Amino acid sequence: MRFWLIQLGEPVPGFGADKNGARLMRTGLVAQELARRGHEVVWWASTWDHMRKEFRASKASRTFLESGVEIRLVHVQRVYQKNISLARILHHAQLARAFRREMAEEQPPDLLFSSMPTPDLSLAAVEYGEAQARPVVIDIRDLWPDDMVKVLPRPLQFAGRLFLAGVSRTVSKALRGATAIVGTNPDFVSWGCTKGGRAQTSADRDYPLAYAMTKADDREIEGAARGWDELGIVKGQGIQTCSFVGTLGASCGLSVVIDAARILEREAPGQHRFVICGNGPLLEEGRRLTAELENFHLPGFVRAPQIEELLRRTDVGLLPYPNRATLRANLPNKVMEYMCSGLPVVTSLGGLTQKTLEEAGAGVLFREGDASDLARKIQALKADPGHREGMGKAGKKVFEESYAAEDVYARFADHLEAIAKTPIRS
Repeated sequence: MRFWLIQLGEPVPGFGADKNGARLMRTGLVAQELARRGHEVVWWASTWDHMRKEFRASKASRTFLESGVEIRLVHVQRVYQKNISLARILHHAQLARAFRREMAEEQPPDLLFSSMPTPDLSLAAVEYGEAQARPVVIDIRDLWPDDMVKVLPRPLQFAGRLFLAGVSRTVSKALRGATAIVGTNPDFVSWGCTKGGRAQTSADRDYPLAYAMTKADDREIEGAARGWDELGIVKGQGIQTCSFVGTLGASCGLSVVIDAARILEREAPGQHRFVICGNGPLLEEGRRLTAELENFHLPGFVRAPQIEELLRRTDVGLLPYPNRATLRANLPNKVMEYMCSGLPVVTSLGGLTQKTLEEAGAGVLFREGDASDLARKIQALKADPGHREGMGKAGKKVFEESYAAEDVYARFADHLEAIAKTPIRS
């Protein structure tokens, strides 16, 4: 069978900063599983890299991965720098028009799978599916645009709803026309059905975010190890290492980690180390604010082998995310990454993350934005390494039972195959 997967926000192997490989996320892992089963898979994405805010290619491009997945990049000149902006809405509209043109020239697939966001592309997929009598599955990854309004200051939320009214209508229309709605948790699926004004059916299902444990080759690991050695990031030595790898933007909680590091450098010098990796708008500001801190490292973007080696040298995984509705309803990939690596999670995120960690005994919660509380929780883990290691082992057990990518996405692929084989009712 032939599958089209439409996703703009994930790392795309083979292009730009990910030219030499990228850690696959949800859509990439589904694509890989479908290709492994012998299906023809096309992953549609954009030349504009949403996470890095830069072009990954200067023109429409295509390539084939070793897995057999074909990557198709759609190109438009209009871009954006802020996630919540008119420029982004216009970019998506222009991209959807280009996507429609390119779809019209291709052999129709047996199924279209589109991530939500993006509303315009999901609607384009639904309308194409209706015209070609092909099923369309929408995967809800974010409560767009409802959650966007909630991050605005309260006095601006009414204006925000008016500004995003057109986006909201596009989301509803796409969800209403989809053959099936899937999501990362039951609440997202229920929200999608309500937003689309439709009854939930057996085809509307949730599949959690899952994590694929990757292993770099020995030569890559040796190079990564030398790099961390040169920075002084060495396991043991009586120093507890707390790490985070991700986009350094408004939602990463960088400021509270910096403040906690400052407290611990003053109260427990030489006992704690913070390694915060990734690119983003806060990287340079973070480096400026931590220039005088000996216990804080901001190395910037790191590749998969460096992440793998860093996690081996890490004692505590940090997740200082804000309690936004979308984040509370999800279990972020970062949680699975830490659990897979046998690390306890220190987080400010309530909701599903808090519930999962508490039930597993795999982490501790600190008050959002409270650097003193974060410092206390980190100090407590340093004082009781047996408890810290026990939480890491408990998390690894839960990961292996429930969140291993090969299990979750095999079931996901089964579901997509079943929908693709089901005749569309006229």
